[in-house]
Amino acid sequence: MDETTDISRYEQVSLVIRYTDGQFHVYERASSTTGDVGQCFDGTSAMRGTYKGVAERLIQIVPTALYIHCNKHILNLCLIDVAQAVVPIRNNFGVMKSLYNLIEGSAKRHKDFEDIQKEVCLVPIPLKKLGNTRWTCRFESLKVILKQYSEIIADLQEMEVADAFIMLKVVQTFYFIFHIHLMSESFLITNILETIQILFGQFLILFP
Repeated sequence: MDETTDISRYEQVSLVIRYTDGQFHVYERASSTTGDVGQCFDGTSAMRGTYKGVAERLIQIVPTALYIHCNKHILNLCLIDVAQAVVPIRNNFGVMKSLYNLIEGSAKRHKDFEDIQKEVCLVPIPLKKLGNTRWTCRFESLKVILKQYSEIIADLQEMEVADAFIMLKVVQTFYFIFHIHLMSESFLITNILETIQILFGQFLILFP
């Protein structure tokens, strides 16, 4: 049995029953594959491997279930490559990572950041960790920095660690501020493209 949380925050459970007969032959029962015409997931070797991948095993059972590399994963991989190739974007993500480690890397500094937000009657929001698995994680990181920018500045000004002074100077530069706004606007579009609910008509509005 395995479970995951869907887009509406409901947990969906997959149940596979595995059993043996009197001769100890192993059998499995899961959802019916009748009518399956395709399978779509990421391109890791475990999933799309030519000989032992999930895609190949499913095709052996259901020949009509053609494998398609998930376009959202392809988009995510493209964005990762672009972020590494474009120097300003790569540098800004490096600053964001250092900022996260500085504020969230200590229980005390995490609480100090929360307290500063509470002082101005804000609901405390921690900085989000960057990750390559889902590009939406980076978009969420950008949103928090933009929304809590003033509180981040106030927190860095009160910190008594050497790195805080350097970080304060960096995040107040035009270079950093301009690029986090630029990145936020760009990744807002890619974030929409990664949602399950997007329709083709909405796609045409974004890219006429």
